[in-house]
Formats: sequence, structure tokens, C-alpha cells
Amino acid sequence: MYKVVTLVEVQTPNPDFDRLQPITDDNFPTEPLPVGTEIESVEAWRLCFPQYGDDFPRAEPADDLTRAKVEAEQKRINARKAERERLERERVEEANKVRAARRKKRLADRQAAAAKRAAKK
Repeated sequence: MYKVVTLVEVQTPNPDFDRLQPITDDNFPTEPLPVGTEIESVEAWRLCFPQYGDDFPRAEPADDLTRAKVEAEQKRINARKAERERLERERVEEANKVRAARRKKRLADRQAAAAKRAAKK
């Protein structure tokens, strides 16, 4: 089990929520966990990464096991990002080579057409 401590207020499922009743302040699908709450769960480490478009994590690791998991996941994320960037660079380089070859061919065609016109005169 991984342990984290919340850095911001986190919404969790409300165990008392009744789907058959209308949603009110007393019957709401989620409930807030205050800042500083310790969460112990198999998936808790995921809160240590930005989510849903946020640019900050919702929690920080509370023990060495979670810290190691977060660091390993961050390494994996960085490796995937570096691979995507490398592939994008290669794609752009290949596209630039194709464009350069097309430009070179058009220039050669224009020069050949100009030489042909000059030879007819």
C-alpha cells in the first residue's frame, strides 16, 4: 500500500451518497478531504502527479515505498517524453528532406524549361 499526504483539498467518493435521492448539500456524490490528510491506497501514488489539466500535484509521498514508486514513474514519463520528442524531430527532419528534394526538382525542371525555350529561339 502506498501512503501520501494531501497538499490541497481532494474530492473523494461519498460513501453515504444515495443515487436514488436528489443531489443536495447533504447527499452529494463526493466529499472533501482536508489538506494534510494521509491516504493509504494501492492507487494513492497517482495523486503525486498533476491531474486534470492542473500544473501541480495533489499530494506528496509519505513513505519511502511511495517516494520510490513516484520517482520510477517520473523516470518512465520522462523517457516516454524524450522518445516522443526524438520521433518528432526525426519526422520534421524527414519532411524537410522531402521538401528540399521537391524544391530541387522544381528548380531543375524550371531550368530545363528555360533552356528548352532558349534553344527554340
